[in-house]
Amino acid sequence: MKNKFINEKKMKNKFLSLTMASLVLVSSLPLNNQVYASMNTTVDAITQATKNDGNILNELTKDANSELLVIRDGSFTYRLKVFVNKHVNFIEGIIDETDPVNGVYGSVAMIWGQFKEQDKGLKKYGGKTFGEIKAMPTPEDIIVMGGQRDDIPKKVHKKILEFISTEEAKEGNTEREKKNELARSLYKYRYRYVYKDTQIWDAATLSQFLESYDKARAVLKQPNPSDNEISERISDLDTKYNGIKAAPFSDAKFQELVRQAEEKIKNKDSYTLSTMAELQRVLAEVKNDYDAGKIKNLLEMNKAEKKLQGALNQLVTKEESKSRFTINGEIRQYGNESEKSMANPFMDPSILLIEENNANIYEVNFKKGTFQGFTAEVSGLKYDNGSSWQDASLVNTVNDIKTFRLVMPKSNIDRIHIKTLAPMGGTELAEQDAVLKLDLSTKRPEGSQLEDGNKQKLKDFLNSIQELNNDINAGLYKEPKSTEFKDKYIEATKLLEGNQVTDEAIEAIIRSIRIIKQDLVLKAVDDFAQKLGKAEGITTDQSSKDKYTEKSLAKLQEAVDAGNAVWGSRYNLQKEELARLINLLDTAMADLREKGQEENSTEEKVFTAPVKLMHADTLGQLSMANGAIVSPAKLIYNGDKVTIELEFKGLDLKGMKGHLINLFTFENNQDPRSGGHAVETKIEKTFTDMGMDGQNKEFPQVFSFTMDRNLFEASEFLWCRVWVDVMDFIMGGTPGAGAREAKIVIDKTNLPKEEPLNKDELISLITESKKIEKGDKTEEAFNKLQGVINKVQESIDKIKSKKDLEEVKNELQRAIEEFKASPAEVKEAKNKPELEKLLHEQDSLYQDVLKGEYKEEGSKLYLDKYKEAIKLLEDPKAKEEDIDDVIMSLKSIKQNRLILKILDVFQDLIVKAEEITNKENTDKKYTEDSFNRLKEAVNEANKYWHKRFEQPKEKIESLNKMLKDGLEGLKEVPKIVLNTEALTKEIAAAKEIVKGKKTEEAFRKLKAAIAAAEKVLGEATEQTQLDEAATTLKAAVETFNNSPDKKVTPTPTPKPDPKPTPNYPSYPSYPRDNSTTAGSTTKPTADK
Repeated sequence: MKNKFINEKKMKNKFLSLTMASLVLVSSLPLNNQVYASMNTTVDAITQATKNDGNILNELTKDANSELLVIRDGSFTYRLKVFVNKHVNFIEGIIDETDPVNGVYGSVAMIWGQFKEQDKGLKKYGGKTFGEIKAMPTPEDIIVMGGQRDDIPKKVHKKILEFISTEEAKEGNTEREKKNELARSLYKYRYRYVYKDTQIWDAATLSQFLESYDKARAVLKQPNPSDNEISERISDLDTKYNGIKAAPFSDAKFQELVRQAEEKIKNKDSYTLSTMAELQRVLAEVKNDYDAGKIKNLLEMNKAEKKLQGALNQLVTKEESKSRFTINGEIRQYGNESEKSMANPFMDPSILLIEENNANIYEVNFKKGTFQGFTAEVSGLKYDNGSSWQDASLVNTVNDIKTFRLVMPKSNIDRIHIKTLAPMGGTELAEQDAVLKLDLSTKRPEGSQLEDGNKQKLKDFLNSIQELNNDINAGLYKEPKSTEFKDKYIEATKLLEGNQVTDEAIEAIIRSIRIIKQDLVLKAVDDFAQKLGKAEGITTDQSSKDKYTEKSLAKLQEAVDAGNAVWGSRYNLQKEELARLINLLDTAMADLREKGQEENSTEEKVFTAPVKLMHADTLGQLSMANGAIVSPAKLIYNGDKVTIELEFKGLDLKGMKGHLINLFTFENNQDPRSGGHAVETKIEKTFTDMGMDGQNKEFPQVFSFTMDRNLFEASEFLWCRVWVDVMDFIMGGTPGAGAREAKIVIDKTNLPKEEPLNKDELISLITESKKIEKGDKTEEAFNKLQGVINKVQESIDKIKSKKDLEEVKNELQRAIEEFKASPAEVKEAKNKPELEKLLHEQDSLYQDVLKGEYKEEGSKLYLDKYKEAIKLLEDPKAKEEDIDDVIMSLKSIKQNRLILKILDVFQDLIVKAEEITNKENTDKKYTEDSFNRLKEAVNEANKYWHKRFEQPKEKIESLNKMLKDGLEGLKEVPKIVLNTEALTKEIAAAKEIVKGKKTEEAFRKLKAAIAAAEKVLGEATEQTQLDEAATTLKAAVETFNNSPDKKVTPTPTPKPDPKPTPNYPSYPSYPRDNSTTAGSTTKPTADK
C-alpha cells in the first residue's frame, strides 16, 4: 500500500512536469543574425561557428579538417562535426548536425538544445588544445524536469576524448604541438579577419592586420617552423590587431537626436512622467559616453543613436495618454477556461490597450524565464480577429521581454482566441491554443488617480530624490547601485501614473529605493580617501616635523582631522561636503612648505591650479575636448596681468586619435554668441604624436594667453574656441571647420603653488609611468612601482637643484625597469568571492549535514564537494573553471541530492494516516472528533507534499508532529458486550442435524442459514442482531425438519399373469367407519 501510494505521487509529479513543459518550453537557441563586435575586441570564433555562420565556417575549413562523431544513446542519435586544425593539435570548434526530426526529438531535443548552447556545453571545446581538453574535469549531468538527470554531457566528453586519442596516435604529433599557441592566436582574431568592414575600421591599419594574419597562417602551415618565427608572428599579430583604428564617422545624426531630446525635456510637462523619466535617463547615459570618448566607432555610434531614438519613440504625450488604457488579463486553457494556461506565468498581466477610431490595439508582454531546467519563452503569437487568424506583430524586444501587438475590431470583447508558439524539440514552432481573458472591470486610463493608494506620498518621495536622480544620471555615483536606482526610479514613475496601485505597492517601491539609496556611493569618495590617506601619511611620519614648517604642517593636520572626523560616515556625505573636504586637503597640501623654503622674491609669481574644459551650453557637462587638457593650469602673475598656460595631449575621439591644433580666447571674455571677438593664443611648446594618417607629426602642447588680473579673478569661466583635427576632418577637412566653443574653468579656491625648476622630462616620465598597467605582474611589484611614482610626484615641488632632479628621475626610471623585469604573478581566480559568498550562505546547511540530518548518499556528496570548495578557496592557484564547477555542484547537490531523513518519517506518517482517512470512518470505528483532527492533519500535510523537498527542516518537523499527534489521538468508539450464548447454542444444534431422508435442497438451505448465523456472530455490533439471527436459524431448523422426505421409487417385481376377472357391475364404495385409512393423505369427510 505504501509503495503504491508513493509511486502514484511520483507518476503524478512526472505527468505534471511533462504536461507543463510541453506547453511553454523553448530552448535558448541563439538567433542567426550576424552582428559585428561593437568594439575592437576579440570574439570567440567558434561561438559564431556554432551559430551556423556561413562566413566563419568557410574560413574555418581553410585551416581545419572535419570529422563526424556519432553518439547513439538508446533510441536517440547525436551527430557532431569536429573541426581539427590541419597543422596542430587544436580543436577549432564543434558543429551540431543532429537530425532534429529522426535523431533527437521531443523533450530530449530540448535538453540537447539547452546543453549545446551553454558555455560549458559544446562551446567549451572550441579554441582548446588536445591537452587542455584532456585536463578538463568530467562534466556534470544536466538537471532538468524537477531534478531528473541526463548524462549526455559525459557521453559527449567521452566521445571527444576517444577522438583525440585517435588523432594523437598519428605521425608528426610533436611538430604539431609546438605550433599550438600560433593556432590559438589565429583562432582568437579570426572574427576580425572575416568581417573586415572598412566602414567601421580604418582601411590602412586593418590592411596591416590582414597582412599579418596571412603571414601567421603561412608559418602555421610550415612543417617545422622555428620558435623565433612562431613568437614573432604571434607578437606581430597581437600588435597589428590592437593597432586597428576606427574609421571616421559622423555624429550629425546623434547631435540632432540629442537636440530633439533636449527640446522634449524643456517641454516635459507635456509628456507622461514615466516616459519622460526614461528619456532623461537614456539621454544622460549616451551623452556621458559621448563626452567621455567611449563612442569610438560607427557601431557604437549607431547603438547610441538607436538607444536615443528608442527613448524618443516611447514618449507619450498627456493628450495621447487619454486614449491609452491598462487592462488586466490572463491566459487560460482553451476549452477549459476555468484553468490557467501554463504560458500564463510568462505573460505580464498588465496589458496596454490603445483605443483608435475603428480598432482596439492590445500590446502584450511576454518575459523569458526558466521552467523545469529549461529556458522558456513564447516565441510567437497568433490571434483570431473575428474573421481570420493573424500573426501578432513583434513590436519590441528589450531585456528578454517580447512585446506583441494584436489589432482587433473595436468592441468590448473580454476574450481573444490565441495560439502561443514555442519550440518543442522539433524543427518547427509548435502551436498551443489558449484564450486571452481580459478583465474589463480593471480598465483604467494611464495617469489616473486612485483613492486606494496614497500616491501623494509617492509623489512627495520622488520629489525629495529628484536632485539625487539628476546626479545619478550625470554619472556622479558608482555602479552597480546607480543603475539599480535608475531602474527603480522609472518603475516608481510608472506606479505614480498607473491605476489599481495599492498602498502596499507604493510602500514596497519606496522601501526598495531607500534600500538602494543607502548603498549609493559617490565616485568622489575614492578621491577623498586617496587624498586623505596621502595627507595622513605625511602628518603621521615622524620626520615631517623636521622637514616642514610648523604652520603649514599644522594646517595639513587640521585638514586631516576634518577628514577623519567624518571618515566613518564618508559614504553618507553629501557631494557638497565631500567637495569641501577635498578642497581643504588640496589647499593644505599645496600650502605645505619645507623649512627654509623661500618665497619668490621677484614681482612675477608662478602658480598652478586645477583646470577643465566645460560644455558651452549645457551646465555641468564636460566639453568633448576636456579629455585633451592636462590639469593643472600654469598661472603667471605679473602686476595687474595674468598669463595662463594650458597644456594639452592627444585624445580619443570617436575611435580616432585627435589633437588640439589651435586655441582662441575672446576679447574681454565676451560671449562669442553675443559678438565676442576671437583672439588666437600663443603656442609655447609642441610635441610629437601619431596623426590621423598614422604618421608622426608635431602638435601644439602648451598654449598661453595674457589677460587683466581683475577680469580673470572676476570671471567664473573663460570663453574659448578649440580647433580639433578630427572634427575638422569630419566637417570637410578645412582647419577650423569643426570649431567648437567651450568654457575654461580654473579652480581658484586652491592656494597656488610656486613654479619649480623646469621638470618637463620628469613630469613626462611620471605621466608615462602612470599609464603602465599591472597586467600579469604581482600586486607587490605593482604597488612598489606606484609607491615610487607617488613618492616622486610628491617630491616634485621640493626639488631645488638639477642634481636632485636627476636623482629623482633616475629613481623612477629604475623602478619602471625593475617592474617590467619582475616575474608574473599567479592570478587569483575572479570568481572566488562568489564561492566565498556561497559557502557563507550554506554554512547552516553544512552544519546540519554534519549533524547527520540528511541522508547518507547526498550528505557524502555534499561534504566532499564542500571540502573541495574550501581547498579551492584557500588555493591561490585555483582555476576559475574549477571554482565554477564546484559552485554548480554545491548548488545542484543542495537542490537535487540532499534529502532530510525526517522526510521518510513524513512519508510513512502520511501514508499511514491516509490509509485510515481514505475509509472516511464509514464503520464508525473512531470518534468523530479524533477522526476529523487526523483528517485535518492529512490535508495540511498534503499541501506541502509536492514541495516537500524545498521545505525547511522546521516545517517538516511541525507536519510530522501534527500527523503523529493525529494518529496517536485517534479514539475508537467503545464496544458493547454482547450475549452470544443463545445464537451459539442454536448454531451448534443446527450443525448436529444430518441430511437423513431430507432433500438436497432443504439441507442446502439449512447450511446457508447456519453460515449466515455464523457471520452475524462474528460481525454483530448490537444484541438485536444476535437475537434475530438465533430466531432465524431456529426457524430454518424447524423448516428443515418439516420438509418432505425425498421420494423413493421401489423396483417393480415380476408378477404371474392375472386370472380373468369376471365382469361384475360397478357399485359405490362406502367406508366402514370414520377413521382414516392407513397411509391415506386425505382428510375424512362427513356422510352425505
